[in-house]
Amino acid sequence: MRALAIGAGREQADPIAIARALGAEVLALDGRADAEGAGAADSFAHVDLMDADAVLKIAAGFRPDFLVPAPLARPLITAGIVNDTLGLKGVTEHAARLANDKQAMREAFTAAGVPMACQIGVGDVAALRAAAETLGFPLIVKPRSGSGSRGVVLVEREGELPVALDGADWLAEEALTGREIGVDGAVIGGEVRLLSIRWKMLTPAPHRQAISYLAKDPAGEAVSPQVAAIAAKAFGALACDNVLFHADMMVSDDGRVSLIELAPRPSGHAIHSALLPLCHGQNVMESFISLVLMGQVMAPLAFQRPAFFSFLPVPPGRVAATPDFAPLIAEAGRIAVKCELEKGALLGPLIDGASALRRGFMVMLTADELEGMRMAGRLAALVPVESK
Repeated sequence: MRALAIGAGREQADPIAIARALGAEVLALDGRADAEGAGAADSFAHVDLMDADAVLKIAAGFRPDFLVPAPLARPLITAGIVNDTLGLKGVTEHAARLANDKQAMREAFTAAGVPMACQIGVGDVAALRAAAETLGFPLIVKPRSGSGSRGVVLVEREGELPVALDGADWLAEEALTGREIGVDGAVIGGEVRLLSIRWKMLTPAPHRQAISYLAKDPAGEAVSPQVAAIAAKAFGALACDNVLFHADMMVSDDGRVSLIELAPRPSGHAIHSALLPLCHGQNVMESFISLVLMGQVMAPLAFQRPAFFSFLPVPPGRVAATPDFAPLIAEAGRIAVKCELEKGALLGPLIDGASALRRGFMVMLTADELEGMRMAGRLAALVPVESK
């Protein structure tokens, strides 16, 4: 079989390697000639992933049997166009375009009966202030497109409203109260299968980046029926099948679940490559590619054990020495750490997915969120940082 990887960055390297290990010939594409995952593929082509015509021309010549699932937001539309044109399984152009336009997505999901926060499109500061008067405080201000929590802020009072907006496509959104969760799942043959429910800890306001997750088995979570029903309605609106997906939802204090966002692609920032395999005892990406995209027979997707994931909460500054985590890992057990920080590295504030991933992360088998947070703090303390 042949597989096309639209994207060959760091987070795509593992799915590319998995597809090859399962026997597929993989052609990887990326806009960077030095993309980290290029070497994991059988062959590589340098192309602008946003140029759907150029990518489609390469794909038509290669004749892939499937696309390697990618945790990438911007090239998702290109992937949908390729799938639609070549008749492949996976994300469609329609679903990809909705996923990349938060306002259009909310309109489609609300029409399908999905509970979501009130939202108003704003093009300038005057419009934002008018929207704030309608929605009240606190409220969320975020770009209409984008991922990884980039540009998302929580505004708690009028004096904290942005004094300028970079571009015209922004949204003001009612700030839902409760505990935010991340949801990982798959839609296979029209059936929603929940893989994990991740209870989040977020950065302090105004930013909304998740610092850590406690991933639990959906079978034991009281909110799972609501989560599954919301995902099913959303995918009915997307008209999309045979995909991995992730979603952000809010659980109110009285247990009601509302959708924040949903995307027909796997989670990024090491969730699919590090956290879920630890939970399941098997690689979810491998199971999905073999079961759904290649039609082979493997063990069913199943959740086995709770686990904690945290980006290392290292403060901003210059790394004074390359950290050594080996002694603490050996002492504690049950943890794994991935951190590529070296002496001299500069760290800015932890405000979005990119800045979080740069610090590295740890995963740990535990159902105790406090234990996981303490371990993340101990690991972060091993990174010597000098203030800027």
